[in-house]
Amino acid sequence: DRIVLRGDVLDNRQAQACAARTYTVRLQNTGGKHENADVCTDSACCQAYIDPQEYLNLGGTEDNLNKIQSAVWDTRGEILTYAGALIEATYFSCSGGMTEDAVAVWGSDIPYLQSVESPGEENASQYTASVTIPASELLNTLGLHLSGNPADWFGTVTYTEGGGVASMHIGNKRFTGTQLRSALGLRSTAFKMQVSGTDIVITTKGYGHRVGMSQYGAGYMGTKMNQPFYNILRHYYTGISLGTKPVIVDQEDVIQKFWNPDGRAQIVIVGQVAPKIILEINGKWFAKIVIVPLATVTFNKSTSPWK
Repeated sequence: DRIVLRGDVLDNRQAQACAARTYTVRLQNTGGKHENADVCTDSACCQAYIDPQEYLNLGGTEDNLNKIQSAVWDTRGEILTYAGALIEATYFSCSGGMTEDAVAVWGSDIPYLQSVESPGEENASQYTASVTIPASELLNTLGLHLSGNPADWFGTVTYTEGGGVASMHIGNKRFTGTQLRSALGLRSTAFKMQVSGTDIVITTKGYGHRVGMSQYGAGYMGTKMNQPFYNILRHYYTGISLGTKPVIVDQEDVIQKFWNPDGRAQIVIVGQVAPKIILEINGKWFAKIVIVPLATVTFNKSTSPWK
């Protein structure tokens, strides 16, 4: 797992490690967006990555780097699934208090990417920001030809479940929030426009597409609410399960970890006989002896805990 996390932003690094790993593995399994690679390091396209030395050169500390690497190791192999398939584990910097439904941003309703509250973001540096532009620049950027008082240009505004702009009428044209964010280079779709003389003041909340896990919110849940990483992930990704990547059993003892709402997990044994399979399900350890070289082993709440 070659993942470097921004330790200065995200205190609960384990949640970020699982999300970043899942995002990467899903691209590996689907072929990704590129002809000669599964994933690139462009954050606008796939997933940002810098190697450890570059991280240190940019001002990161050895202590943070060690914590980041520990988070990756402590959650090694753990991925997020929904209905048995890897999820699209999107994440971003700051939501401004509410995350956004995937359908509001990308047009597809994804059951595990729903709008949820994101606690403790009020003190985040990215929580709110304002930019002022001349009214004439707004018109030029949007390709509009309007005159008169700029206050009269703005019509009906509708909002999404997550508090973003769903649509805004300017003049006789309707724009979506994502269109305006892209055209004007805004930090998010959660924004308001106010007229100040011949200028337009745009105030945004949050930073990023606001779909999935908020890094600031996850950090607050981990450090201030004492939530373990799997609860943080379950909060931001509705109805998901956690589990380790499938393995070919070729050693004496195999250890796998799962979190599943119904307390049930399966592991497929392929290859050599594995005398003991050890699982952690929802924080409890279980063990089962396997005596055949090919089997599907089911663990559930009735399985005797291993001590």
